[in-house]
Amino acid sequence: MLPNPLLPNRNEEPDKDGAADETESHQEESKDVNDLKIIRNERLPKEPYASDPNYIVFVRHLSLGVLTRMFSLDDSVYSIYDWTGSLPDSPEHF
Repeated sequence: MLPNPLLPNRNEEPDKDGAADETESHQEESKDVNDLKIIRNERLPKEPYASDPNYIVFVRHLSLGVLTRMFSLDDSVYSIYDWTGSLPDSPEHF
């Protein structure tokens, strides 16, 4: 009888390094997300003065509630993505 490739081979030892590899990959992923948040925060333009022409963006954050921020009329939509991506507890992709 041929072995089923979907079933584990009983003659092989269990993968002891699997949990360590998974933990290491999770730490690397977490570091990448934090690095991305730092980059987004550095690209973020400064808020304009209230007297300057601006628009206000409201964002409903899962843990922080409703947040507001002013942007200059010259700022691009990417600035809004950078702002929301630099907030704590924001996912890498949204």
